[in-house]
Amino acid sequence: MGDFINFKKWIVVNIEAPGDASSIADFLVKIYDKIVLKYRDRVDSWHFLWRDEPYPRTLLVRFYGDSSVVDELKNFSERELKVLKCNFCFGAHGECSGDYRGEAEEYGSRGWDYIMRLLNLGSELAIDIIKRRGKEDEEFKLTKGVAVERWIHLFCNQINVNEPFVLFSLASHRYIVDSIEDEKKYYLVSGMLQRLFKELYKEYCKFLDSIVESIKQSET
Repeated sequence: MGDFINFKKWIVVNIEAPGDASSIADFLVKIYDKIVLKYRDRVDSWHFLWRDEPYPRTLLVRFYGDSSVVDELKNFSERELKVLKCNFCFGAHGECSGDYRGEAEEYGSRGWDYIMRLLNLGSELAIDIIKRRGKEDEEFKLTKGVAVERWIHLFCNQINVNEPFVLFSLASHRYIVDSIEDEKKYYLVSGMLQRLFKELYKEYCKFLDSIVESIKQSET
């Protein structure tokens, strides 16, 4: 028999989460403690995202590592999720079928490596914030709001982009991304949005300046 070849691969588990928002955080922590913690240090990378497919409220968890470890993890998570009585399935791109192969084709191999690290760091930070909510900790003073603000502000500063403009346009831009499946139409509308927001942003800044000036005058 030939030697066993251990290669790298992804595994994606889609887990149906509770419908009420108040239970979401506790559910996430439970999955993290029961499954992720057991393999976090044995895989190359992991992250979670919230999706609306294949279940209306889906916790998507991805793991990447040696095939032998990933196969073991798949069997382990399947047993644990059955014990927890969760609806779940393995699959890719919002479906209960198919293999996930990463997104190096879209971002380039080096670009995808950065995105993987961002996804991993964001997942670890989110879990840490949730677990420490309501607790006083001198070593960890990051709240959810501060973490979001710092994440956006610092990276915008590093790549030298206008932070207010980014925040001003992000919500509408994200809506377009999620609503248009045709890639050509998406890029067309995205370009139109960029031009529109440049004009709207000028008026937005004038409005903010008027508020600041009004506050200054009221203080004198």
